[in-house]
Amino acid sequence: MVRSLIDSPKRPHTGVASSTVNVIRGLSIAIALLVVACGGEPSVEVVQTVMPSPLPSPVVPVIVVPTATPEPTVPGSTPTAEPTATPVPLGSWDVLSPLKHARSDHFAVRLVDGRVLVGGGFGPDGIMATTETYSPADDSWAEAGELIIARTGGVAALLQDGRVLVTGGNSGGDANDLDSAEIFDPLTGVWKLIAPMASKRNIHTATTLGDGRVLVAGGFDGADYPDLVTDNVQLFYPATDSWESAEPMPADFLQNDGGRAIHGAVLLSDTQVMIVGGLGFGSGGLPDLASSLIFDSETGEWTVADSLLNGRRGHATTLLTDGRVVVTGGQGPMPFAEVWDPEEDVWDGSGVNLTPRLGHSAVALPDGGILIFGGSGSGRRNQLVSAEFLRSGADTWEEAAEMSTARTGVTVTPLEDGRFLVIGGNGDSGALDLVEAFSTNE
Repeated sequence: MVRSLIDSPKRPHTGVASSTVNVIRGLSIAIALLVVACGGEPSVEVVQTVMPSPLPSPVVPVIVVPTATPEPTVPGSTPTAEPTATPVPLGSWDVLSPLKHARSDHFAVRLVDGRVLVGGGFGPDGIMATTETYSPADDSWAEAGELIIARTGGVAALLQDGRVLVTGGNSGGDANDLDSAEIFDPLTGVWKLIAPMASKRNIHTATTLGDGRVLVAGGFDGADYPDLVTDNVQLFYPATDSWESAEPMPADFLQNDGGRAIHGAVLLSDTQVMIVGGLGFGSGGLPDLASSLIFDSETGEWTVADSLLNGRRGHATTLLTDGRVVVTGGQGPMPFAEVWDPEEDVWDGSGVNLTPRLGHSAVALPDGGILIFGGSGSGRRNQLVSAEFLRSGADTWEEAAEMSTARTGVTVTPLEDGRFLVIGGNGDSGALDLVEAFSTNE
C-alpha cells in the first residue's frame, strides 16, 4: 500500500473551483445580451476573481532506504577488484658452504655432537673414499680421513656409542657389490675395517634398533642374472663388532624368494622394522614389489603386512610423527602417495603429487606432514628442482619452495636446530658440491 501511494500520480482537487467559474461566466453573458438588446454598447468590467485553493492532498509517508556511501573516485579512473592473497610456498632454502669434494650417491649421518659425517659416493674422478664433516655452528667443512674401501651406494647407521657403521655399496661395476663393512670413530677420526657380512649388498637398508643393534636387509648381491638381489638379513652387535644372521625376508607372491633391493625401511618401534616394496626377482622377470614386511627383533620373526596398492621401487619411505608410514614416488615415475595405518594395517591412497618423481628425498615435518623434493621426473638425467608437501590429515599436495638447483642422488639429514641439510647430488653437469638447508616458515 505504501509503494502504491508513492508511485501513483497526484491529481488536483478541482470540483469546487469549476462550479464557481461556470456561474460567473453565465452571469456575464446574460448582462451582455441585455445591454445589446437595449441599444447600448456592451461594457464589460473585468472583475478579478479569487480562485479557491484546492483541497489539501493526503499526507503520504516517505520511506528513506539507507544506501552505502560510494567510495570517492578519481575522474578517469577505473574501479579495481579486491586484492587476493597469493599463496606463499612452504619453507625456504639457504645455500651453505660447499663440500670439499663434489659427490652423489654418498652416505650422510648426524653425529652425537651435532656435526654431519659425509663420505663415499661418486665424484668427478669416479668412486670415492674421501669423507668429511660439516659443522653447523660455523658453516664449515673439515676432512675426516678416508674409507678403507672406496664405495658408492653404501649405507651408514649411527651407533648408540657414537660411532658410525657403514655397510656394503659398490666399488665399480655390477660384479663389485660389497660385503665389507667399516666403522668410523669420531673421537679418533679413524676408520676401521670389521668382519664382512654374510652377503654382498648394494642399495640395501640398515636400521638401528632400540637396543643398539643394526638390522641390515636385502640389496643387490653382485651376482649375474637372475640372482641379482638377496633375501639375506643380518644383525650387527656393536659390543663385539660382530654379525649374526637373522631369518631371511619371506617371499613375495610375485617372486621365487624374498630377495629385494631399492626398497624402503623405517623403525616403527624400538623392536620393529618395516620393509616396503622394492625390486624383486620372479619367474616373469624383475617385478616391482607391493609387499610390506615387519621384522620383530624380540622374536626374530617376520610378519607379512598389508600390501601397497601399487608395486614400486626407488620410492621414498617416511615415518610420520603420528606413527603412520608414507611412500611417495618410485619407478615410472609414480605420481601419487600411499599411507599405512598401523592400527588398521591398511595402505590407502593419499592424493596425487604435483610432479611424478623417482629417486627423490622425503622428510617428516614437525607438524605431522611430509616434504618431498628433487629426484628425477622421467629418466635419470631429468633432475627436478621442485619440492612439495602434504599437510597432516590432508589429501591435496601443495607447492613448497624450490631448491636452488635441480638434482637427484642427494642425502638429507635433520640438524639439531630444526633445519634439514641437503648435500651433493647429481645435476646437469654431474656430481655437485652444493649444500643447502631447508627451513619451514610455519
